Amino acid sequence: MIIKNTPMAQYPIPQFIESESKIIPFLTFRQFFILVGGAAACTLIYFSVSLVPFILCSVPIMALAAAIAFLKVNGTPITTFVMNALGFFTGAKTYTWDKKGANGQVKIQQNYEIKNTEDAPVTKFQSSKLKEIKKIVETKLK
Repeated sequence: MIIKNTPMAQYPIPQFIESESKIIPFLTFRQFFILVGGAAACTLIYFSVSLVPFILCSVPIMALAAAIAFLKVNGTPITTFVMNALGFFTGAKTYTWDKKGANGQVKIQQNYEIKNTEDAPVTKFQSSKLKEIKKIVETKLK
């Protein structure tokens, strides 16, 4: 009985799984529905007010819809960027003085409060030894 080495069956591996599928070459489903939502809001305004207030309201609405649909900051959607910025500016901050820091700079640490402390995991912050090892290596090389 002879057993041949047969290669395993090859299956296609999905690639570009993080890219959104497109309706047309320049418009994804998400962008399409955001623009349709803006157009629907403008249509409601059109039937409820006269021409001048309609123009004054619809231009900013469609500009906002277009910005939400197409604008990205550092590769992230503008909605995520705005939510992160609001969380940073409204969140609690602790200002600590770092005596070893360059030129006596103040470091800002973001603290997140956990409401139920009984079920929350306890985390202890330990300083990394990496900086100390780097300093030792650099001083021995000189």
